[in-house]
Amino acid sequence: MVTAGECRVLLGQLVENGRVNRELQERLERTQGAIDGVLLEVLLDCPYALLREAVVTVLGERRNWKVVPHLISALCDQDEHVRYELLIAIEKCAGIGIGTLSETLFLDRSKPRQVRSRVAAWWEIVKR
Repeated sequence: MVTAGECRVLLGQLVENGRVNRELQERLERTQGAIDGVLLEVLLDCPYALLREAVVTVLGERRNWKVVPHLISALCDQDEHVRYELLIAIEKCAGIGIGTLSETLFLDRSKPRQVRSRVAAWWEIVKR
């Protein structure tokens, strides 16, 4: 089990030389430790898009529906790849099929504010 402190150390090693360390990523995905708060901090504060993208992937694989509001807040990320991974992570955490949000909500990923607004409205309906 990875603790929050260990998670911070591992996140410092997750991306090196422009590559994601898949072994560390999978370890973070599988841990039962309470690390979602640390992952969300990195998602919201990290200047490196590849690390944010890897963190979003970890959050999606952890499938904790409680992080969905935070993922929705991040949907205006400046990086297109991060935004794409955010949609997938939201779908995984909500327990719906990949691509469902884009199809159902007619999302235009080139309009991040519209995407965030529509996904937030959807979440308000389904979170109950």
